[in-house]
Amino acid sequence: MAGRIPDNRNYIWPDPPFLTLRNTQDEQPGGILSDSDVGSSPYIDARSNKDLQFVDGFQIALHIYMFLNMLKEPKVRLIWFSSEKNKATTLKSFKGATLVCCEDMKRPRLLSSSVIQSPAGATGRVLWAGVFTGGNTLNPVNTVVAIYDISPSGTQNKDPDFCYGFCAMPENTPRPPPLIPLAPLAVVFKYSSMTSVLAVRHKSWIVLFIGTEDGQLMKLAVDKNYKAACSKVLYKSNDDRQVFPKMHLDPVDGRHVYMALRNQLMRVPVARCSEHTSLKECWSAQDPFCGWCDSENKSRCSFLDECLQPSVWISIPEDSQQQSIVSYQVEKSSSGEEIKLTAMLHLSVNGTEHPNISCNFPGNLCDRSSPAPVFPQCSCLFSSSKLPTQGLNVTLKIRVGKASLSEMLMLTNCSDITGPPTSALCSRCMTAGCNWMNEACSWNRSVNSGSLQCLPPLGYPGSCDQRHRSTEPLPPPSQQFCVV
Repeated sequence: MAGRIPDNRNYIWPDPPFLTLRNTQDEQPGGILSDSDVGSSPYIDARSNKDLQFVDGFQIALHIYMFLNMLKEPKVRLIWFSSEKNKATTLKSFKGATLVCCEDMKRPRLLSSSVIQSPAGATGRVLWAGVFTGGNTLNPVNTVVAIYDISPSGTQNKDPDFCYGFCAMPENTPRPPPLIPLAPLAVVFKYSSMTSVLAVRHKSWIVLFIGTEDGQLMKLAVDKNYKAACSKVLYKSNDDRQVFPKMHLDPVDGRHVYMALRNQLMRVPVARCSEHTSLKECWSAQDPFCGWCDSENKSRCSFLDECLQPSVWISIPEDSQQQSIVSYQVEKSSSGEEIKLTAMLHLSVNGTEHPNISCNFPGNLCDRSSPAPVFPQCSCLFSSSKLPTQGLNVTLKIRVGKASLSEMLMLTNCSDITGPPTSALCSRCMTAGCNWMNEACSWNRSVNSGSLQCLPPLGYPGSCDQRHRSTEPLPPPSQQFCVV
């Protein structure tokens, strides 16, 4: 597929075709690079001579996708085609959409694009990530990374900008009405002067590699709910060279990103798992590429493919971001005489369907009737009289396979956590393992208590520092932009 960029300096109306299909083999009718089809040379035309900028194009299964900027009346256009038996049928199948971004301010120009690979075995939706800008370089968040569902739609109105065959017309000629805009599923990152994005699927995670105007390469992990973790700087150029719009994952090992800066081509590791020396430290990196390899010889933080059977690979959960490796809940029985303490491990274990887990609570805290631990949780039943007025610190020792960790749980009388119903009180309540219900802290658990959040998730304002680089110094590579 070949596109033409209009040259206003030598303007002759009508222009040559805007978009054509070209042969890639010499045996095809007309020879290599010919746009000929059976008896014709089909093409897509622009309705008027406008400034156009092609950004990206790719094919997925039986559909071809193209992204371009309309510069005169700023907007981002998506055109897709069905791959048919000949050029004419393929071009006639074209449909389009206008991508809009974003709610806080208009960013009508696309700088970089990356398709997001579907999970193994999944079919249906086509996800895509793009860097959008509003053009105002003084705005500290003038660029964003947004994720869209660009799956081909069914019926649509007549395209206002393009058509099959000749349809060029003078500027003032009425055109078809605008297309229904396509809004993002989520805006996952805001930052100043981003220039490029590469999306990589790792299990259930989307990992975004983001290049900037001043030569940074950042990494951002996004969970299945499109919630982002804190960004991490992987590389920073010495002379602020801009990262080019296209980056590529190493097709051989999948552990390096290729990025271009002016006349340099850099090969940057996607992660440095070996820097983390314990299970807890490996988990705290919140990096989908890194997990704790529980090996007979030497346990270590590694990539998944470095952890060979029969070792197990312990990593962050596959479903969502978590604030801590162990969380806990307390619940008092209806009689008020017994408390149930449940500790939950936020881990994913690769290499075994039924991970072995053991939990050791201190002293004689737990009754003998306490249930046996079953991954990913363990429980302790104890008498309410064992919880003193000042609270109780419980050191929980957990073993998963051969890997072990220790966690301090601070138990408090939920009824004593009182005050105005603020987010701070809510956070204190849930951190203590209690339930926040009807704007008060309670021993009782509701149906939806497990999904309640008092604070914004990682990667959102208030949890990660997305500072303007001109006012705050950037952290050195491999450190996170997190508020402490």
